[in-house]
Amino acid sequence: MLRCRIGDGEGINIWQQPWIRSENNNFIGLCPHPSVSMHTVEDLIIEGTTEWDPNLVHAIVQPQIAYCITRIYIPSNIRNIERI
Repeated sequence: MLRCRIGDGEGINIWQQPWIRSENNNFIGLCPHPSVSMHTVEDLIIEGTTEWDPNLVHAIVQPQIAYCITRIYIPSNIRNIERI
């Protein structure tokens, strides 16, 4: 089984890399939001914390996907994506 850890999200492209899992454990692909200039997962994390910015996440993706994103644990001691 492939699992992903996002770490600080610095090297993970929001729109081009598979990083969100659905409730049935499949990766969810995202289409770029036309009015969003963010490119990496770290842009969705509140700066200086290990917490998602829920208002921002809900503003750029559908509610079901926002739910999946905000359930992803953000560890403070792991950097970037690590496939295990």
